[in-house]
Amino acid sequence: MYKIRLLIDFLAQSFYNLPAGDPLFQSNNISWYYNDLAFDLAGMGLNSGSGWIMRRLAVEEIGGFPTYCLVEDLCSSVLVLTEGWRTAYVPVAVQWGLVPETYAAEVKQRTRWVSCSFLNETFTTRIQEENPSDMR
Repeated sequence: MYKIRLLIDFLAQSFYNLPAGDPLFQSNNISWYYNDLAFDLAGMGLNSGSGWIMRRLAVEEIGGFPTYCLVEDLCSSVLVLTEGWRTAYVPVAVQWGLVPETYAAEVKQRTRWVSCSFLNETFTTRIQEENPSDMR
């Protein structure tokens, strides 16, 4: 029997409170509507948003949600791809959120993302080095 290993439907996000003209590029439209689509078509779709759907079996195979940093969406994507799961990108905004309302809050959020992304890279590199035969 063929086993379907499609795991993440990750969706574009929209925001209720984008400032006029989006001066800090908080909408991420280029990322969600172009970059993510290109990665998806290449079979390397990574979730980079707060709304996504994941199969329970996939969550169990990666040992649960990564709780060591704030980029659990990216980390989960990398981990499940190494477990042989496939992702699907849906370029339709079906979720709405809030962007930071001040420049200082935006800088703080992006700083957390960047620092956690480095931690994520270190963690996933270690997994790949420890389990090279598991890479698909």
